[in-house]
Amino acid sequence: MIGIREGAADGWRGSWQRLQGRPLGEWPVKAQAGVAVLLALGVSVAAGVVVLRLGQEDLTLQRERQLKLQQDYRLRVDAVARLPALRGQAREMAEQQAVHPALAPTAAREAALLSALHQAAARQGLQVGRLQPGKEKLQDGHARQGLQMRVEGGYEGVQGMLGALQRLPWSVVAERWSLAPERSKAGRSRGTLVLQGKFSVYRFTLPGERPVRKTRKSGGKTP
Repeated sequence: MIGIREGAADGWRGSWQRLQGRPLGEWPVKAQAGVAVLLALGVSVAAGVVVLRLGQEDLTLQRERQLKLQQDYRLRVDAVARLPALRGQAREMAEQQAVHPALAPTAAREAALLSALHQAAARQGLQVGRLQPGKEKLQDGHARQGLQMRVEGGYEGVQGMLGALQRLPWSVVAERWSLAPERSKAGRSRGTLVLQGKFSVYRFTLPGERPVRKTRKSGGKTP
């Protein structure tokens, strides 16, 4: 048996060697069919490899899209979950803005300003000599109101009053002011200091507030 197999193998090798030097058209029909089958198998294998690679790439793209969709979904879920808290914060800010002294109507705002100044002076042990607010003027984005103020008291109280002005809901800016000992008509010092001057009170304008523009009156007296 072994001799028969070796002889068959030698016969195949000899046939193959004889066919290598001849054109394919001169090969026997069986040999040509065998070559065609081998080529077809090779093409099929190559096509299968290409299809497999395309399938793997498509699967990778689908996984990436799925991950992105999951991330987008989680972001939207988180955003929806934060909505109640954001609405609560917006409601709280609106309520605080509604009761803020600097955003109240004009009369109430002026009363709140004078009350805050009187309380600040009282906490510092000062006596209020004059608190006279001027007319408020609206400008682009803010409003300005003049204020004449005179308070009397000790040095520490005056210094505390200047610091208290910076902690008010309004922005109080000293324009022209002086600090000097209080004196009697005879020129003697009474042992107290007098803080007096002109200040400017600023606030942000309310939604819808616009500066009032003066218009020139047209026409004149008719004879």
